[in-house]
Amino acid sequence: MPPATESVAEAGDNEAKTLNKKRSKPHLKGHEITSRTIKTPPWTYIHLNLLTSDPISTPHTKLDLLTARTYLTNALTQFLGLSGSAIAVDFLKLEDGVENDGRCGDVWIRVPREDAGVFLAAVGGWVSGTGVGWKVLSWGNWLGALQGGSTTESVWND
Repeated sequence: MPPATESVAEAGDNEAKTLNKKRSKPHLKGHEITSRTIKTPPWTYIHLNLLTSDPISTPHTKLDLLTARTYLTNALTQFLGLSGSAIAVDFLKLEDGVENDGRCGDVWIRVPREDAGVFLAAVGGWVSGTGVGWKVLSWGNWLGALQGGSTTESVWND
């Protein structure tokens, strides 16, 4: 009888080995896709428009990089003091516009995400002594989201 028990045990081991072989074979049906989610992007992108209070009596305010930087620094300093002028501002695009309806030009900038709230409050509420101010057209964590529905076609007409 002992030999019969051994043969049953060997048969059970052979079945277990064949099951393990079947399970251990990976099923490769394609490429492995990896995705990552950025939960907290480091930057906030902002689209601003420079406005004048009276476009007829005010001479044309030409918007260049130095003028835009000066106006933004004045707004941040007036609202937050010296710590406001320390907020890092990167200029991505600057367009000098024709001054009709008080619009002087557009600026696309990026600021650190942590400073975006106070930056928007400072810039959105600032008006200089000469009647120049900023209008926040759009802002978001992704640069592609700044283009609104009405201005999407103008991106391709540059």
